[in-house]
Amino acid sequence: MSNSYFKLYLSNDLEIMLQELLNNIKSHQIKNPLTEKQTIVVQTDGMVKWISLNIAEKFGICCNFEFLFPRNFILNTLKQLNLLTDEDINYFDKKNLTLEIIKILQHHRYKELESYLSDDDGKKLGQFAIRMADIFDQYLTYRPEYILYPEKISTSWQQDLFSKIINNGYKCVAKAIEEFLLGNFAHNKLEEIPDTINLFAISILPPIYINFIKKLSTYKTINLYSINPSQEYWFDDLSEKAKIRFFKKAFFSEDEFYFTRSNPLLINNGKLVQDFFSILYDTDPTPHEIENYNDFNNETALNTLKQKILNNDPAPFQLNDETIQIHSFHSRFREIEGIYNYILKIIQDNPDICLEDIVVMCPDIDEYAPYIEGVFENKNIPYNISDSRILKQDNGIKALFSILDCLKKDLTVKEFVSLLEYDAIKEKFQINQTEQEIIREWINELNIRWGLTENFVKSSYPHTDIFNTFEYNVKRILLGYLTNENKIIFDSLPYTEQTVSNGETAGKFLYIIDKITHFINLLKDKRDLKYFKNLLIDIINTFIAKKYTETASFLSFLKELEQFNDETIEIYFPAFLELIKNITTKSKNSLNFMRGGITFCELVPLRSIPFKVICLIGMNDENFPRKTSKLLFNEMELKPKRGDRSSKLNDRLLFLESILSAKEYLYISFIGKDMKKNKQINPSIVVSELLDFLSLNPIEHPLHSFSPLYFSENRDELVNYNPEDFEAAKSLLDINEASNIILLDDSPLIQKELPKQLPLKKLIDFIKDPLKTFFKENGVYLEIKLNELQTREDLSLDNLQQYKLRNSLINEKLHVDTIPYTGLLPHANIGKLFTNLITSEVEIIKKALKKVHKDIELYTLNSLNIQKEINSYLIEGKIEYVYSNSFIMIDFGKQGLDKRDFLLPQILIYTLMGNFNESYFINLNETKKITFTTDNNYLKKILEIYEIGLKIPLYFDKKLLKNKKIDITNFKEHLSKKVKSFVTGEENRYLKFYLEHFTFSDEYIDKLFEINRELFSVNEAINEL
Repeated sequence: MSNSYFKLYLSNDLEIMLQELLNNIKSHQIKNPLTEKQTIVVQTDGMVKWISLNIAEKFGICCNFEFLFPRNFILNTLKQLNLLTDEDINYFDKKNLTLEIIKILQHHRYKELESYLSDDDGKKLGQFAIRMADIFDQYLTYRPEYILYPEKISTSWQQDLFSKIINNGYKCVAKAIEEFLLGNFAHNKLEEIPDTINLFAISILPPIYINFIKKLSTYKTINLYSINPSQEYWFDDLSEKAKIRFFKKAFFSEDEFYFTRSNPLLINNGKLVQDFFSILYDTDPTPHEIENYNDFNNETALNTLKQKILNNDPAPFQLNDETIQIHSFHSRFREIEGIYNYILKIIQDNPDICLEDIVVMCPDIDEYAPYIEGVFENKNIPYNISDSRILKQDNGIKALFSILDCLKKDLTVKEFVSLLEYDAIKEKFQINQTEQEIIREWINELNIRWGLTENFVKSSYPHTDIFNTFEYNVKRILLGYLTNENKIIFDSLPYTEQTVSNGETAGKFLYIIDKITHFINLLKDKRDLKYFKNLLIDIINTFIAKKYTETASFLSFLKELEQFNDETIEIYFPAFLELIKNITTKSKNSLNFMRGGITFCELVPLRSIPFKVICLIGMNDENFPRKTSKLLFNEMELKPKRGDRSSKLNDRLLFLESILSAKEYLYISFIGKDMKKNKQINPSIVVSELLDFLSLNPIEHPLHSFSPLYFSENRDELVNYNPEDFEAAKSLLDINEASNIILLDDSPLIQKELPKQLPLKKLIDFIKDPLKTFFKENGVYLEIKLNELQTREDLSLDNLQQYKLRNSLINEKLHVDTIPYTGLLPHANIGKLFTNLITSEVEIIKKALKKVHKDIELYTLNSLNIQKEINSYLIEGKIEYVYSNSFIMIDFGKQGLDKRDFLLPQILIYTLMGNFNESYFINLNETKKITFTTDNNYLKKILEIYEIGLKIPLYFDKKLLKNKKIDITNFKEHLSKKVKSFVTGEENRYLKFYLEHFTFSDEYIDKLFEINRELFSVNEAINEL
């Protein structure tokens, strides 16, 4: 039967329904406008803002309106009827339920859960309690019979757990609604409830809420405003997939049973609307319908699509214009660049559209927020990002949780260094970028890997050494400042490489480590919630700069933290961490929605507010519809019912509502190609269905924004307004039209004045690799820098690591017995093997030194600071391995002088620069005395070659001198062989670049031949000792 108190307003247009709402508000007579509020029930904060703005525009002001979510409205009403108290509502709040479940599980261990909850740190207990509180809340809303009669639950432990929660002296909302439906309440209290209640844009409600509203409509006027996408009767129609399932279960064939064909977008995405209206009409009182639909003209593709949905027309159509566009990109960043250019084009083509008319939505705004800021910042386009989780958005909260994750004894260097990336922490300890680099350099040089304390490492891993822990290396730094000696002190090797000027940085580094250790010790035991809350406040005060704790999000977090005052619940810190993480991961900042400029927000169900331009980005199959993990002990998932919540169906309805809410333009984008392999990536199923219905192909964008395709006259669908991209694309076209091979002859390629102060090391590096020097001096860097911090100990040492370790024995004058204390060796027996190997090699070098002079010791070799002016160059530097008036080159390799062409020129340069009488070369296989007859003119020639080598690329190789003359063909063949012979080294990359980007003239080859002859013309006498 129809009931005049329950009115249902149906439309496919939210603005039409809004007008109905405003008319009802205007016609409703309020007894006392100063005290009486009008209640409007909505489902999102965004809808509250939109309605408020329209009420203010209509009546000049918006006041005395109470906006409530359906759950809060029902709780308030039950409280007004004395069916619930504040204590009841507070007890069944999810956060308090979580704590109650923890308390129960601590005293009642269920055998089914024993193996899962028996972890040492209680982390799983916290996670499990959070999930069970959510399940209990779902049962309250969708399975009230499980709460009222727990014996209906199939698992015994859930029956017992929920019985203990219910039988605690508090009344749950399900029981209160049951009493209300039976009429067991004080009817005189109905006067406190407003006479008219408007439920606006409500398309989904749980069955228990629908029953409550129906019962309330027998006492009060209920106006329910719902979106109905189609004016035709479609509530019993089935999707093609549902039809197949039906015929499989039934004994009918398709010929024997007739189904109406429906619009695929309507039927595939509107399942929740079907369920809602079916439940709404299942029982009395049925609402009185008031329909007002908006017919669309067929002038544009978007209007044609909406009209077909309105008429439930199943016929696909093809009308391609700019009102519906679907774009495919290679990455999220390119998607945001695409939306930026699309918005500029829309505003350019439509002067009546302003930035406030545009909304951009995506499945996860936190994934896109950094790219949005990167593209739109400093572009003079106002925008706001809404719905960010405070854990992802607030700098102070992000820094805090990074610290909390580091409060563990198996702390790794990556976790520690990540702390120093947060501004909230850097500002607290006044750490600048230079100090960050210094700390990172210390971590690399000291080879810190993981483990906060020595005792933890030894207790957990008895066979592991402690030389890569934070505690051991902190001692090394302190001892280095105190003693500056390279000998073992208190079982530690002082780190002597830091300078006095870095003392303040060292103090900050040590202080942070000390504070982390301090708080770990305070957090290790089982404690009550109040203790952990107070300790968390201390951690905030210690690590977070004050200004970052005064943001709205952080203050909100601190307010939520105040609820943890229970002294009866004792848990371990990991469980407490899960509880406070749950606060921040669920909390979102929606205050920026519709605050001016372009609105970027998350795709939130039931918030499809009309905008002239609606853009949906990130619409990939793996992201939308969003998926939720299922729990086998959730009875709702084991026995689903009509009206149950479903994230998949919610998202499908959200997509349908977004189409209806787009007034003039609908833009959709997804990542359609893999960035590395260019493989096809599928769009969301809802996008694929839309493409099929429109007979449309997505617009595919190039990998890079500076592609010439954007500026081609033949590709109008691709737009790019970035002038920098235009210049880059223009340059690419110019390069394609011209040759990019540079001709080399004997004239300078680079014209520039060279500095007259020359470090000796730079000159030696030039002799070793002139190509690398030329390119780096002119801004071409071809090295691949791998400066990633390692968190695991080395299981072996590669050749480079061994070379560095051996040289550190000489450079830092370390004794062999100090090798394990450097932290550079693998642990346990593998480290001992390397120690024995290096010890034996050092002994060989020691014996070789005795051949030079009987009094020489490895650790008595000195260094000589030199300064010499030659050819107007001032050469400065340090020469290592000096004994008396002799220069000794020590090399831990095995290749002799005859195999290494560059060693003799290097030794000669050192000898001439230091005015040494004698020079020696020592390696693991030979000890040789070298007597040079070359004078200082050689240095002058080297400096002339150096000047040439900074202006044109040079290549040194003694093998070139085997022939009297070398032609261009032979030279290129020679280079090709060299490139192939160095598979992974730096020389390989510079040689390849040299070979591929330059062409050689006869004059250049002649010049190069002459330079090599001068370089390797070293007059020496070599004698084996």
